[in-house]
Amino acid sequence: MRRLIGVVIALNLTGCCNPAELIEKRMSGSSSAPVSTGSAVATSSTAESGEIPAPTTKQPLPFAAGQWTRYTVTRPNEAPSKLEYKVISTQGDAHWFEVEVGKTGKISVIQFLLVAKDRTEAKSFELREAKIRLPNGQVQVLKGMQLRATRKLIDQYLTSLRIPAFGTGPQEDAKVPAGTFKQCYVNEVGGTFFGIKTNSKTWNHPVVPISTMVRSIERTDGAEIVLEAFGLTGAKSALGS
Repeated sequence: MRRLIGVVIALNLTGCCNPAELIEKRMSGSSSAPVSTGSAVATSSTAESGEIPAPTTKQPLPFAAGQWTRYTVTRPNEAPSKLEYKVISTQGDAHWFEVEVGKTGKISVIQFLLVAKDRTEAKSFELREAKIRLPNGQVQVLKGMQLRATRKLIDQYLTSLRIPAFGTGPQEDAKVPAGTFKQCYVNEVGGTFFGIKTNSKTWNHPVVPISTMVRSIERTDGAEIVLEAFGLTGAKSALGS
């Protein structure tokens, strides 16, 4: 029971305004571990020239072990935060995903064993297990009763893996540290996270693994997420496999 309470406290921190900021605000400060650099092997080969051609498909890359993306999150009057998504491994029809998020020196880590039946709809995601690094540095595995007790909180994190449907809106170039992505699909993404309504403009390109996101701006408070680097191989877990 004490462990369950600790997990709930670790997940139930201050709220925020968009998927990446949601994770950063909910998890920031729960660990003093340094930022993991194990997955930062290289950017995708498509980004070597600095310009990524316009999409030739409306389909995202299928999930595969080793994929990773790294973002910087900025918000007015706050120090930048780092946000990294990884696909650690495959387990049957599911994948282990890992999120590292927070400011330098205060990085939090959470893993999900997930089946994403429909990647455009978070409600279709089947969560089978989770791991979280608690404020005391211990890693807690969530199964059964513990997973059910924290499911509604964890669901808020899973929404960061949802991608918008492509091809129905305008297309624009997006210049970010990872390169200039030509003719990204532009989407207005609205939702409610922990009772807070959000409205973000996102630029998505199917060459980017996991979430396809290149850039996002939250219209409510100006929070911005930009892609720093990405890769199709080399992701390593901060929690261990």
